[in-house]
Amino acid sequence: IGGPDYYLKGREFLRNPINRIVHVSKVPDEYPFAGLDALSKLSMINPPDYPVLAASKEEAKRLSPYFIKDIDRISNEKPAEIQIWNYDPEYLKEDGIVDILSLSLTIKDLNDERVEQSIVERLKKESWYTE
Repeated sequence: IGGPDYYLKGREFLRNPINRIVHVSKVPDEYPFAGLDALSKLSMINPPDYPVLAASKEEAKRLSPYFIKDIDRISNEKPAEIQIWNYDPEYLKEDGIVDILSLSLTIKDLNDERVEQSIVERLKKESWYTE
């Protein structure tokens, strides 16, 4: 089967790498961009009002003092969103952004046509996706 069909069939067997999402009061510089923030750097999608980053479970332990427990109580701040992944996103990042396959898995359920189109356009640049 061709590249796009191979990817679409295979995607059914891949898991979303996100274990959980936390918000932090201190924005770490060293983590790769993830979610819509990452997609905005790879396409024409507008970025969210807050940074979205990815970290491993081990790194989450280091960040835990900065976790915001009750996000609803913060009205005017836009704390960073940290996606805690089941594996270390550092291994596959490129140019400070999570890898495109993992990114596509994390945002595939957003049901936004613009997002889906942006992901497909970016995937077409990958040698393993094209026919």
